[in-house]
Amino acid sequence: MGAGITIFTTCKPFEGEADVLQRKALETWSRIEPGCEVLVLGDESGARECCESLGLRHHPDVKRNEWGTPLLDSLFRTAEELSKNNLLCYVNADVLLTSELPRVLDRVRHAFERFLVIGRRWNVEPERVRAYSPAEGDAALSDLAHGFGLLEPVFGGGDLFAFPRGLWRTLPPFLMGRGRWDSGLILEARRLGACVIDVTPAITAVHPIHSYQQPSGVGASLRAEEMRYNARLLGGPECVFNALNATHVATRAGFRRNRPKHPLHVARVLVTLPALHSILRPAIPLIRWLTPIARRLLWVRARLAGYRSSWRQQSR
Repeated sequence: MGAGITIFTTCKPFEGEADVLQRKALETWSRIEPGCEVLVLGDESGARECCESLGLRHHPDVKRNEWGTPLLDSLFRTAEELSKNNLLCYVNADVLLTSELPRVLDRVRHAFERFLVIGRRWNVEPERVRAYSPAEGDAALSDLAHGFGLLEPVFGGGDLFAFPRGLWRTLPPFLMGRGRWDSGLILEARRLGACVIDVTPAITAVHPIHSYQQPSGVGASLRAEEMRYNARLLGGPECVFNALNATHVATRAGFRRNRPKHPLHVARVLVTLPALHSILRPAIPLIRWLTPIARRLLWVRARLAGYRSSWRQQSR
């Protein structure tokens, strides 16, 4: 096996705005470095043609549910079987990356034996992402993120997950793109005793805010049911893990232990302890009663932070 990295993903059909944004993201991946393999899984329309144009690997076979949604366990297992490398990294297909990612992951694998790397994105308006050309390079993408983006909150979803081959014993059959699967990965890694490293401060990942049409009618109802399926598969609020549950944080200078300081963040970490320690499970009913209140407080805090950031951008 090689010493490089395999970035893998599955895509939406290459149609309309999804076509433009996914192609742009995949092009940034193709430019990272020669030792970085990119593997696109799934038979969505346009996927094979896009991979051929960018020189990426494509494999159409991924196990799906009865409605055609890819299953996480099949996706990750197939990626391990096909990968030429011992370090794999799942990234959402519309996330643009800079070439610093392999260097950061290389630091991680030399510092930790068993690990899951997680990373959050900078959310940027899609028209600004469309105006960016991958040929402009890392500096322009970093400027786009820090000049016009909003960083995904620490309790938000993740877009990047890197791990060494053989980390997972089994993974639940979460439905990709339907929420909670990212919490499931972090929870499973912690249960396996692996270190979870949040590399958000050390990398730049840009995500276009979705503006393309969302499903309606029967499609919306099906999507909601699939989200409920993922939520049931994960478990209660004590199982909703995120970047607050990382054991370490990677900075550009090195690694440090993750120690949340804000009272709401500390409370959120305490809420998840019963998922890791069976002796604390009698507290689960109380946790499930208090969680909606805490979730509302976190939502209000995030909204206020977003308003402040928007105001600063508009005042420039």
